[in-house]
Amino acid sequence: MSDRDRLLQELDDARALLIAATDGLPEADFDRPMTEGGWTPEDLLNHVAAWDEVATAAVRDLAAGAQPPMREMTDVDTWNETAVTSLRGRAPTDTVAALHTARAAFRAALGEVPTPLWAEEPRLGTDGEARNVPGIVRAWARHDAEHAADLRAFRDRAPGSGPQSS
Repeated sequence: MSDRDRLLQELDDARALLIAATDGLPEADFDRPMTEGGWTPEDLLNHVAAWDEVATAAVRDLAAGAQPPMREMTDVDTWNETAVTSLRGRAPTDTVAALHTARAAFRAALGEVPTPLWAEEPRLGTDGEARNVPGIVRAWARHDAEHAADLRAFRDRAPGSGPQSS
């Protein structure tokens, strides 16, 4: 298996974990905070979809031979909240469909990446931002896996216990 294939499998496996974490989650829980004062499952999925859009743009830039410009995010928390808030209020099926659409666009962009770019070692900048295609893929796989764990913990909590405290 090539480096490219391994990275894509890692990405697909992590997304499968994220989607599986929504299995058995009642629709009514999609808009309940996962932690006290925190995001809902809908918010978390919107967050992941918004970051897939960021990755899609970055990968397209890299495939075209350009270095993606640094995102003009002086405050990532504010950017996250703005992105999540702008997508809030959809039906759970629409939220999940948007998640799939965003990932399909990301995978399509990855399909345009020239082979030599896949052979690079994953690289992160001093700010933690992925700087090349393998770095982006690895970071996004890790991001999905982390949020899958968040969703599983929320989904598997004791019924009626309310949001988690941390």
